[in-house]
Amino acid sequence: MDYFSLPLNQRADILWKEAVFLTSASYYGYRVHLYSFKGQYIEMWYNAIKNEIEDITRMSKPKLFRKYFEQN
Repeated sequence: MDYFSLPLNQRADILWKEAVFLTSASYYGYRVHLYSFKGQYIEMWYNAIKNEIEDITRMSKPKLFRKYFEQN
């Protein structure tokens, strides 16, 4: 089964157990955690106000890496 077809909570669990955490950044009210997983960069979008993960996506544009390194 494709990772991105799994329910959000299962994708989060897999990331926490199997992926390599790289860094985090604040971005438009979210805390975005960047992971390396099976040759892809994956972003976990966490809404701190709601205290929930809202999405887990592939990083589609490498130029978006700058949001992580401008803050660190």
